Amino acid sequence: FYKDVLAAYLLVGSLSSILVSAIVKKAVKHPRPPRYDDEILRDGTSSLIEGEYGMPSNHACFVWFGAAFFVLYVLRGGNVWMATKLPSSSSSSLPSASACNGSSGEESSNGHAATLSSTTTSYTWTMSVWYHLHTTLIVVASLLIAGGCAYSRVYLGYHTPVQVLAGSLLGMLSGILWYTLFETEVVRGLLIKLDGTLYELECGRRDQLINSMMCLGDSNNDNGGGMKRD
Repeated sequence: FYKDVLAAYLLVGSLSSILVSAIVKKAVKHPRPPRYDDEILRDGTSSLIEGEYGMPSNHACFVWFGAAFFVLYVLRGGNVWMATKLPSSSSSSLPSASACNGSSGEESSNGHAATLSSTTTSYTWTMSVWYHLHTTLIVVASLLIAGGCAYSRVYLGYHTPVQVLAGSLLGMLSGILWYTLFETEVVRGLLIKLDGTLYELECGRRDQLINSMMCLGDSNNDNGGGMKRD
């Protein structure tokens, strides 16, 4: 359930960053720029819904929060910790050479060891290539999506460049702070407890389902036996 735990942690962080952005926006009260579909008033300003301000941009804050968090998450090994340290995570390892040779002779043992060594080397190389490709893809995609979304707010006329820049900086700082908290023992302890709770609930649900199916099967067998006796 580490993906669910990560999603919950990100949800709380993103909502917190948006809340901070909204508070700053209410305090600064910086108007949005005039748009093509706004009603221009006599004093040259655009009609603005009460409370509709633009500094900082919530969209820019949101996307750059996610980008900053995910970049640090993959570069600093947060994904490795989530996939190996949580109770629901399962780890697998390659069999040892001694486990492969069984009761065969020394020559067979050497052959198994050589094969295992070659397999391990190939596996390590493949995983290393995949890790670098995966990391590069996430970093590039995160930056492109965040940059494109922030640019669109200016292009569509919803915000000025300064408003988007302020939202981007606020989002990046929030993302860095949120990931820094992610690496603390207190937060990781809470995530482990959350994952353990979800894992226990899922195991209980599966046990109930299996028991129900077994009871149903026994009931069908009893009914079938009764019909044969008749």
